[in-house]
Amino acid sequence: MSDTKRAVIYARQSITRGEPDQSLSIEMQVRECSEYIVRQGWVHAGTFTDPDTKGWKASRPGFDAMLDRVRAGDVHQVVVYKLSRFSRDLVMQETVLREINDAGATLASVTEPYLSTPMIRQILGAVNEEHRRTLHDFAVASYAARARRGLHHSAPPYGYRSGQDGKLVIEESEAEVIREMFAMAFGGAGLAKICYALNRKKIPSPKGTVWNHATIRRLMANPVYAGHIRFKGEIVVRNAHEAIVNPDEWERWRKSGKRSVRIHSHTATSWTNGYVYHTCGERMYLTSWPKVPEGMPPYRYKCRQMSQVGTVTATRCSHHGGSVYLHIVEREFVRKLIAAISTLVTPDEVMSRIEARSIMSEKERARHLAKLERRRTDIIAKRNRLLDLALAGRIDDEVFSERDGQFRDALQDIDAEIRETPDVQTMDQIVELHGQISSVTSAVLAVARSAPEELPPLLHDLDLRFVWSGSTGTIEFGEMTRDFFVSE
Repeated sequence: MSDTKRAVIYARQSITRGEPDQSLSIEMQVRECSEYIVRQGWVHAGTFTDPDTKGWKASRPGFDAMLDRVRAGDVHQVVVYKLSRFSRDLVMQETVLREINDAGATLASVTEPYLSTPMIRQILGAVNEEHRRTLHDFAVASYAARARRGLHHSAPPYGYRSGQDGKLVIEESEAEVIREMFAMAFGGAGLAKICYALNRKKIPSPKGTVWNHATIRRLMANPVYAGHIRFKGEIVVRNAHEAIVNPDEWERWRKSGKRSVRIHSHTATSWTNGYVYHTCGERMYLTSWPKVPEGMPPYRYKCRQMSQVGTVTATRCSHHGGSVYLHIVEREFVRKLIAAISTLVTPDEVMSRIEARSIMSEKERARHLAKLERRRTDIIAKRNRLLDLALAGRIDDEVFSERDGQFRDALQDIDAEIRETPDVQTMDQIVELHGQISSVTSAVLAVARSAPEELPPLLHDLDLRFVWSGSTGTIEFGEMTRDFFVSE
């Protein structure tokens, strides 16, 4: 019995339909390999599987575990159903086989009996690798053909959903947000102002979080909102579906919106930097200002719109007080800050304010969750259609694997968004948050009077900004904290 060869089975599948341990393809491979081992008179010494794994990957959990077993020296045969299950990369195939042979084992294929001949094995390996490349080229070509037909080739962008004919259909609630973005942009607003307005209205971003400049820029640069289809950065079909914004206006914005905004460099530093906004909604920046009285620091805060020179949408800020001396901002900031946070309301008063808006908050939360569920249902339907095509033999396993992986990732993202959607705050949560804010504001008062330059991290915790309106400034707190402070 000591002369009997010990054999292990390796099975791999690019895409697993259903649960990994219920994969019919892997089950079939293991069954065929087990019968092969019995026919050869070998001893079955273990089974290693890799569901949902590409054959060109050098590192795979089951594959690595199988190699560790071979390196241990108690395995004589590695059995696979086909060589393509072992690898779809010729160089990796031959490199790993040499390591297996050095460990005293060989590779056997149930359906390909001539692997011991190097030339035949390498030809099969080259065919498997070329097959992978062909599938990739086919996938790219199929996406390009889909785009030329006026169909979007990935998940529907924010503001749209997929119709029954495959064309994009406007999702009205999201489309209103897109229209608002462009309306502000056409009116001369910058990304900062658009971002500030959306976050102030508590409109969730496509991921259910707060908006940022990068997200807004990426969305507005997408020609899909003008009714066009883009593939690899180029517009391939115009007027392919209903546009959310006027195509001519989008084109004008695209040509002007790509221009960068120049902000004058400066060497000044201030603890207020990053927390000062103009009454128009734009952030204010520190700039050099040479014409100042003798002995006064030559720095001012300047509204961002006053620096948008050379762009089509640029307009000089029409609000009063577009620039202000730095020392005035620092003095007013401290004075207003101390006045604003000297008194906190009680948790009961905070709860009553939140309850006054709770019905609307629950509706907004319900709408957000309903939107996510619609997206989830749409992706599941697409995934089922993809499976039908694969079962009908109209697409290859590799194409199916790639597209199904994208759908699976999208479903995971939606599930994560659903889990992260906040619930309505309870009284216990309000009391706990009230205590946290009380401790931070106590520190702010002490630091503001003694060392204002140490304030930024505390101001960040309070989600606070200072808004200059020409002759005076006001303190604005973020959504999390504004209910805790007495309104002026």
